[in-house]
Amino acid sequence: MGVIGLGTDEFRQMSIDEFDAVAKAYREVREQEYHDGWERMRVHASICVQPHVRKRVTPKTLLRLPWDGGEKKPVAEDPGREESMRQYNELITRLEQSGQIKQQRHGKT
Repeated sequence: MGVIGLGTDEFRQMSIDEFDAVAKAYREVREQEYHDGWERMRVHASICVQPHVRKRVTPKTLLRLPWDGGEKKPVAEDPGREESMRQYNELITRLEQSGQIKQQRHGKT
């Protein structure tokens, strides 16, 4: 759970809904950082290219990015409580087998 910054104790104390909220927030922050990097890169590129072209170049005309088009990616459907519990139990089992967490009773929240 180190990527998100959760310790194993914090992870074990979370409900599935709490973990989903943390994972969603983490994903949104990472996606925004990714977008910001590309935005800076294309602004820098347009500034560098501008003196060498006759027409005015904007960052968006120089390099179109997927989030410029207005098309949104389809949102994945919520797997539902049963599927979330199955995935949670599978994760806990893998963590227990790898020795990252101690054996515990799980499956109930």
